Amino acid sequence: SVDPVLAEAAGDAAFELETDLFAALAKGIMEKGASDAFPFAWASLAAQIGEVSPERVLEAGSALEAFGKKTANALLGAAKAVRSGKIGMERLAALPDDELLEQLEAIHGVGVKVASCVMLFGYHRLASAPVDVWIRRVIDEDYGGRSPFPAYGEHAGIFQQYLFYGRISQKG
Repeated sequence: SVDPVLAEAAGDAAFELETDLFAALAKGIMEKGASDAFPFAWASLAAQIGEVSPERVLEAGSALEAFGKKTANALLGAAKAVRSGKIGMERLAALPDDELLEQLEAIHGVGVKVASCVMLFGYHRLASAPVDVWIRRVIDEDYGGRSPFPAYGEHAGIFQQYLFYGRISQKG
């Protein structure tokens, strides 16, 4: 059967998977800190440091505090962990989803939502369906508080993105 919420949300939604794992992590951290201003904040970060890499983030140092102290600390902590080898972004790719989520959440400043975003956009784990305030509203208002994602299995992340873009396109 056709999910009516998905059918309405699909519209023009499009999303891009990230090819650089650290950039996916940095985007998740920036999005958490910037929320609605994320596109501006991400563009500003890229303009400030160029390629978003652990080295460039570490070189920027305290200048990152322009994005907020928590965001700066999380970006710097992630960059240090990746650069030192404590977090091997490529090594994590071999882990099953539950272990990958756990390892990503172990990074300072990364919670389940950011880890789920990194899994979806960086590691291309399409079963990962991040839940932010927009998706929480969809779950509560359109699905009676019950997550629809288990029904979509290995494609839950794609479904989540359609619901996300459908909801934010209704904003304003």
